[in-house]
Amino acid sequence: MTRQGVGLVEGTDVVANVDPRGIEYHWLRFQRGPCENAPDRETAGAVSVAPLHFDRTGERTFATLQAGLR
Repeated sequence: MTRQGVGLVEGTDVVANVDPRGIEYHWLRFQRGPCENAPDRETAGAVSVAPLHFDRTGERTFATLQAGLR
């Protein structure tokens, strides 16, 4: 079991391509910078299981905006 590693994104490119059926698609390519991770992170170079939670709301920003609108 591991925790999700921390990544440092330094840049993003959108790569356009066409699949074998002739349908255009776009792929995001990230340039990552150096980042130190603890030994219990998924980036340790071994097989790992990291339970993830996906939430698209930026909770900190949400709370700040909500407080300002009261």
